Amino acid sequence: MIEMMKASPLISFSRKQENQPLLALLVHWFLFATLCITAITLFGYFLPSVDDTNLCNWDANWYWRIKEMGYYYIKGRQGTLAFFPLFPFMWKLTHLDGAGISLFNLLIFSVSFFYLARMLKLGFLSSLFFLSTPSLLFCFLPYSEALFFMSSTIILVGLYRKSEPMIIIGMCLAGFTRSVNIVLIPALIYTYVCNYGVSAKTIRIVLTAIIVLTVSALVVFWIQYRYTGQWFAFFTMQRLWHRNLQLPTLPLTTFSTKVLWLDIAALFIALLALCDAAGEFIAIIFRKREASFNAATHFSMAYLAIMGFLSVFYSGIWPGQYGSSIMSLNRFVFAGPYFICYICNRMTKERTITSGIVFGLALLVALLAGGVYEQLPFHSSYAATLGYFAAIALYIALYFLSFTQRRLRLVFYTSNVAIMGVLLFDFLGYGWVG
Repeated sequence: MIEMMKASPLISFSRKQENQPLLALLVHWFLFATLCITAITLFGYFLPSVDDTNLCNWDANWYWRIKEMGYYYIKGRQGTLAFFPLFPFMWKLTHLDGAGISLFNLLIFSVSFFYLARMLKLGFLSSLFFLSTPSLLFCFLPYSEALFFMSSTIILVGLYRKSEPMIIIGMCLAGFTRSVNIVLIPALIYTYVCNYGVSAKTIRIVLTAIIVLTVSALVVFWIQYRYTGQWFAFFTMQRLWHRNLQLPTLPLTTFSTKVLWLDIAALFIALLALCDAAGEFIAIIFRKREASFNAATHFSMAYLAIMGFLSVFYSGIWPGQYGSSIMSLNRFVFAGPYFICYICNRMTKERTITSGIVFGLALLVALLAGGVYEQLPFHSSYAATLGYFAAIALYIALYFLSFTQRRLRLVFYTSNVAIMGVLLFDFLGYGWVG
């Protein structure tokens, strides 16, 4: 009987490493759906319903407006021009409602994650672990995250396979999905200089990417002009969203105190990536050492570092808040493949005293930026603030420790899935989660 089970096609399929991410996806979505259905069954009276209205709030509402009405411009008011067209136009073509496009996004994300996990050679448990990242909930909401995850995965797979057409295609799709040109170009330059130096190959791919992303941005602005008669109104919208280059006012804040811990954790990852990227650059360029990471990881480190910099130095103080806002940083960091690629490769490296010091310094700077040195306005005492930041530090430390502790990884998977469920229902109740 045991021999027959071993010979079963299903068992043989699941044991193959390249198939384990698919198994993890099936198990994860089954468990998450079961959790949500159970919560609705037991506490449905208190929970918001999963309907089209509740799904299409916050940024999803802006995308819905573009789908239904196209772009519009009202002077002095926030509007649809802050958003890029690929996702809402795709949504319009599908004729799906909020629930339908959420499921479609889930499919796009799942396929993209499968190929990313195969590239990274993730096993079943590691795939489950990354799938439980709470901010990935944006990949199955009416947001552009699923398309951006897909286009970014194409970039990373292209870098891994050394396929320049894949890199350019991924960048083109990303350029129509989100305003990330200012991040992608420096990340690509960093990656190619680290791997190929200032060579003809580097110059060729960088110039090609600049041309493609410039053309994609101009096409986006042309589309917006066709609807509104306004050229480059996107930049006006950025100012209305308090997006302009400035020195940050500490402590950093976010749009809702409930997710401040998650945005601080994302800031820590961005700082850690910045330190690793800087160290790698110095070692390769000035000390003439071999690269410690592959090209996909270099790109991921650079992307995360630049995104963290922009979130801190390109955000103002929103009305009613006490410091510069890093709102949505957890979405920009955790809801994309760059975090997974970077952390997966970083954790395979040998632990050294230097890497431990870098980890500790990045964590300390993130906590200080979040305001660990003073009582936060939403706490009744400074002791409560210290306890809050101690819990954040413990969560981050145990998260990284779980890569070497199988049981701890299962504990984190369970807790993160629960957090994802809480964030989902908070979003459906018009709460800000990123």
